[in-house]
Amino acid sequence: YQAADLTNLDTEFQSLKNEIDRVVATSDFNGISVLTGGTVSIQVGSQNTANDRLSVTLTAADTTTLAINASSVTSNANAQTAL
Repeated sequence: YQAADLTNLDTEFQSLKNEIDRVVATSDFNGISVLTGGTVSIQVGSQNTANDRLSVTLTAADTTTLAINASSVTSNANAQTAL
């Protein structure tokens, strides 16, 4: 690829990484952030005991956790590494 092509690809790649982080930061269900990681306790039984709750550990999905935060595609080697 030509340098200009890689620059344009990298601009798009950086925008997509920013969008991933934005989606992670703003996605929630019933007030619980579902993409930032952590543990959620869900009531599954009719009683309010530990046996009636399910604990779910959520893994973060941001670019740092996905290990793509420092990636760029400004060269063929960097693009290969980003894959």
